[in-house]
Amino acid sequence: MMSQPVQEWSRIQEGRTALGLKTLIFIYRVFGAWALDFMLYFVAAFYFLFKHNIRRSSQEFLSRLYAFNGEPSPSLWQSYKHILNFARAASDKITVWLGRYSSANIHLHGYEAYKEYQDRGQGVFIIASHLGNVDVCRAVGGGEKQIPLNVLVHNGHAENFNRLMAEATGSVDTINMIEVQGITPDIAMLLKDKIEGGENVIMSGDRTPVQGTAYIEMASFLGYDAPFAQGPFILGGLLDCPVFTMFVIKKRDGYHLYMDQFATTLKMPRSQRAEHLKKYVTAYAKILEDMARCYPLQWFNFYDYWGKNDE
Repeated sequence: MMSQPVQEWSRIQEGRTALGLKTLIFIYRVFGAWALDFMLYFVAAFYFLFKHNIRRSSQEFLSRLYAFNGEPSPSLWQSYKHILNFARAASDKITVWLGRYSSANIHLHGYEAYKEYQDRGQGVFIIASHLGNVDVCRAVGGGEKQIPLNVLVHNGHAENFNRLMAEATGSVDTINMIEVQGITPDIAMLLKDKIEGGENVIMSGDRTPVQGTAYIEMASFLGYDAPFAQGPFILGGLLDCPVFTMFVIKKRDGYHLYMDQFATTLKMPRSQRAEHLKKYVTAYAKILEDMARCYPLQWFNFYDYWGKNDE
């Protein structure tokens, strides 16, 4: 039976303070990217050695993934590299905020289908995740037409981080952060107006609601049932617009942004809502699983993802 772990991710503090951010930015500006990257080895070592919940969550995820692939159990070294990748992703966010990350280093895949809607002034609903580094999208600037992005967040962590980054860098963020605790009629109407105005709405599909378990759907993920939020798919149905999945993955030659159309609409008849939600969540869980198997060290959900529901 699931209980506390369902909401655990919302209670984990990310440890991002104004002083810490300013220190990292100072290192980057004065000594360069190499110095910041060098420091991250020690930052990752600190979290690996002293943040037991993070190391344990990394080991759990990697162990399940390796077992699903039929591979031997991962070493602790893999978990250290996993945490180091997370630290580097945070460093890349600083680079983007400072305007030092060139959009030429971001390679777009599946962008053509999205651009067709963009050229018609049609907004889309995008389901993102904490696999990869979606914040790098700021370097793209929303495309050639500078279309505003509206990002839904479950708590104040992301909004606070953005505010601190803006204060530390002097940059103005064009991405609108909207904090939501649930999909209310007012929120749905606001977002529908934005979609009809040609803007995009982005919501994470890989984390559960912070309030209760009423809107959770169980789906197989790496061989075990994991809780997924129904919210993104309910909202997608209310918005009645094209829906895309998006992953921003780091490779040797820069970041690769993958956009794939998930559906032309998620609008569903009320009488069959449960059946449709199950189908959509299962399909998304499979997409997330495939990406996680390809890029396991870019999985940045450091909490008990399965909620021990299989025990």
